[in-house]
Amino acid sequence: MALQTREQHIKREKATSNICTAQALLATMAGFYAVYHGQEGITTIASRIHSITVFLDKQLKKFGYTQVNAQYFDTLRFELPEHVSAQQIRTIALSKEVNLRYFENGNVGFSIDETANVLLSIFAIAAGKDYQKVDDIPEKSNIDKTVKRTTPFLTHEVFNKYHTETEMMRYIKRLDRKDISLAQSMISLGSCTMKLNAAAEMLPLSRPEFMGMHPLVPEDQAEGYRELINNLSEDLKIITGFAGVSLQPNSGAAGEYTGLRVIRAYLESIGQGHRNKILIPASAHGTNPASAIQAGFITVTCACDEQGNVDMDDLRAKAEENKEELASARGSCPDSSMTCLPPAAPTSLSPCPPSMATTSCASCSWPSARRSSAFLPNSPLKLRATVSRSSWTMTCCCSWSAFLQGHVCHLPCAPSARRCGRTGS
Repeated sequence: MALQTREQHIKREKATSNICTAQALLATMAGFYAVYHGQEGITTIASRIHSITVFLDKQLKKFGYTQVNAQYFDTLRFELPEHVSAQQIRTIALSKEVNLRYFENGNVGFSIDETANVLLSIFAIAAGKDYQKVDDIPEKSNIDKTVKRTTPFLTHEVFNKYHTETEMMRYIKRLDRKDISLAQSMISLGSCTMKLNAAAEMLPLSRPEFMGMHPLVPEDQAEGYRELINNLSEDLKIITGFAGVSLQPNSGAAGEYTGLRVIRAYLESIGQGHRNKILIPASAHGTNPASAIQAGFITVTCACDEQGNVDMDDLRAKAEENKEELASARGSCPDSSMTCLPPAAPTSLSPCPPSMATTSCASCSWPSARRSSAFLPNSPLKLRATVSRSSWTMTCCCSWSAFLQGHVCHLPCAPSARRCGRTGS
């Protein structure tokens, strides 16, 4: 909220990151955390966590463990007594639903949050020692004075005003009113992250079975996630015809970057690794050129008219001028969607027939192919377009198959296999 204007929309290929909404939202949450707690609250939380760490360090030493980190904040690493093995500790920890770090040399480590008793019990049981549960842990510090911060931080007034739930809620709502959201309108930027998610799809994500999973848990503790990932990947491969699918990108910009890395790997595999230039329309989303730079490419900007339509004469000229180094062309709708087109060999761009450039698809109702008014007639790549419920924001499977394959449609528009309004097939 009110942080939607990010540098890649202004600096484009000169931006230092390609961060988009899905990543910026995490930064916004961290910012609100700092606003709510302020300097005093964050210092108190940090002091409590470090005090628990110091307490555990001293208690586990009494059980015969040797702590090896000279300086620490919340992370400890222990050498084990001769009569205790890492497997013993692992068995006890798993019985209490706790994952620890097990080093190759037999050491065991952990980072604490704000709990102490469960960790104390694991190491005490493994060593055959008695232990007492603790409720109040005295404030202690093991941090050397030379590395302690003495200057104030979070001094701006915004970090010192909103420290109750009501104050914080009203502050967030005031920021909300300054921004535009799906509640008021279509979002022209950052919408790729949110616009296709219905409430019914978002509801399961609030369940603890999804939310309570730490990203670094062992694979045998995440079999449900693994099954979901595998099933969805296989379904998407069937729908799109792609050879493989990655679900790792968690934002539109991350997806752009991934696609560019795949293009680079493909070109290197066919001995064309010297190709390092990307054609990008001037109207493309700001993360497009930013992602290209992040992936190690050089961007070449193609002219557009006031409505965002690509100047085909300029596109042809730029393609011809850079044909020896051309790696990809970036086709982008006026909003935040885009498609990567990696040419296998130098080729000129040909205009679409007038019928393709003006008609809409009878089967999938995609409004127009005007944004896709060029094609690569000689490309041997069997690329197929992504299929989406949103007929405007993602490219039509018919138009892009025709676009890439010289007007030969390789995908049916719909399961009913009705006649394609563009290609007649």
